[in-house]
Amino acid sequence: MSAATPIRDVAVAVDTGRPCDDVLDFAFHAAELRKTPLRVVHAWHVPLTKGLPGVEERTQIRTATERERTELLAPWQEKYPGVVIRENPHEGRAAHVLVHAAGGAGLLVAGSASPWSGRQAALPGTAR
Repeated sequence: MSAATPIRDVAVAVDTGRPCDDVLDFAFHAAELRKTPLRVVHAWHVPLTKGLPGVEERTQIRTATERERTELLAPWQEKYPGVVIRENPHEGRAAHVLVHAAGGAGLLVAGSASPWSGRQAALPGTAR
């Protein structure tokens, strides 16, 4: 990195349905050290089990995910008050949203639940 190259933000992928304290702690700490914003990437989608969802159902799900994300981030905002958070929610499949969101990030932090341990497991290049 040179003086002419700006430090790019840290992006973190969150799943409000699984524990991700280790991932969030790593991401907030990295953003604090780099003095960059933290881009919180969260994908949500409406299941198509009953056909195409209506506007009302889509709105209810989006509102619920916003509430879950707010509750998930609240303790981390208190622990790292100097970190600016930029929420980046998208309707869509997590893998597609994550690939798109990774563009432009200086660091992408993501975790994966291990089927063997039931705990957060680190993928290559991710936090544990």
